[in-house]
Amino acid sequence: MGCGPDNPHGLHVEVYRSADSVYADVTFDERHIGAPGLAHGGAVAAACDDVLGFTLWIAGTPAVTRSLTVEYLQPVPLHRPHRITAHISAREGRALHVAATGTCEGATRFTATAVFIVVDTAHFAAHGDISGFGEILRAVLAPRRRSHTMTVTSARASDAPTGLDEEHSVADQVHTAGVPRSRVSARRREAIMDAALAIAATGGYDAVHMRTVAEHVGMAVGTLYRYFPAKTHLLVAALSREFQRLDVAGNWTTGAGTPRQRLERLTSHLHDRWQREPLLTDAMTRAFAAADTRAAAELDSAAATIHTLLARTLSAGEPTPTHLVVAGLISDIWLANLLAFISGRVSAEETRDRIDRAVHRLLDSAAAQHRPMEGRGRADHRSRQRVRRPVRIPSAAG
Repeated sequence: MGCGPDNPHGLHVEVYRSADSVYADVTFDERHIGAPGLAHGGAVAAACDDVLGFTLWIAGTPAVTRSLTVEYLQPVPLHRPHRITAHISAREGRALHVAATGTCEGATRFTATAVFIVVDTAHFAAHGDISGFGEILRAVLAPRRRSHTMTVTSARASDAPTGLDEEHSVADQVHTAGVPRSRVSARRREAIMDAALAIAATGGYDAVHMRTVAEHVGMAVGTLYRYFPAKTHLLVAALSREFQRLDVAGNWTTGAGTPRQRLERLTSHLHDRWQREPLLTDAMTRAFAAADTRAAAELDSAAATIHTLLARTLSAGEPTPTHLVVAGLISDIWLANLLAFISGRVSAEETRDRIDRAVHRLLDSAAAQHRPMEGRGRADHRSRQRVRRPVRIPSAAG
């Protein structure tokens, strides 16, 4: 329910350690809705219970929840990350007292306190299925076996051996097959984007559903939501990746020629691709135009990648501020005309012609403005030189 990746309605919490506390960024969505636009109190309590439970990695012992108290201080909005930070506040015999704070956009939205009771593996053998703990339970118990005794209040957690290394998630440390989680996550992310593009290429924007993508990749929908909270988020990320690949694969900044000639080589390639795959163009363009704040990072990344590619092509290397401005306007020209194309207002041929004519006019205008500026600069320089010439002062003898 809390940190497991396979429950499609779970929270999919990934917890990290920092010194003597643990933290996680939790984003609630429609699966956890209470009042319109807000998270259900039970979902908030579940997230708190789960993050608080990971303090047991610092304590180096398994335990169970005896009590949990949540104070709801402000509304908890959907689709915004909430940082939940938890620590052990005291230990009295078998009782561990733990506390957590949940913040969002600089405001404390909720707090939680709990009492955990330390147990041994016999408790789970008698009341549950100990085999379900697998690597996790063994990792929690490992530091306990090494140190035999541990007092949380008398020793800094960072000095004592624990099962949770700083700034690494619990899942990182129990990952099997000897493959670092970061590489596994990167491969999964790539596979998800590949699947989304394949679906979009055959069915367009409306064919891309998160469940369909998950089935295509062979993972639970809940796991997919850990990587991308919405299909617009997913498609924009894929768009950014495709332009990054294009930048690496093509030598757009090399070769003789004017900025216009270099840009025309790149533009011709882009035209051929979007006309060859109109459904994929439909999906990418609609996602870029419709993405909300959840995809802000991907939107910024995609826009920056496109602008930089265009600017480097114009400048044949490191882009100048002027080329970056022109590149941004070219990007806007493309988006406006592709939106007209996918809405059916203009044909593919008309779209290509309109893009080319608008870009050519923009380049002509930029060149015309740049030349007079250079001339004025030289004239101003000569004028300043004349002012600085020394003036002959007549002698007293005259």
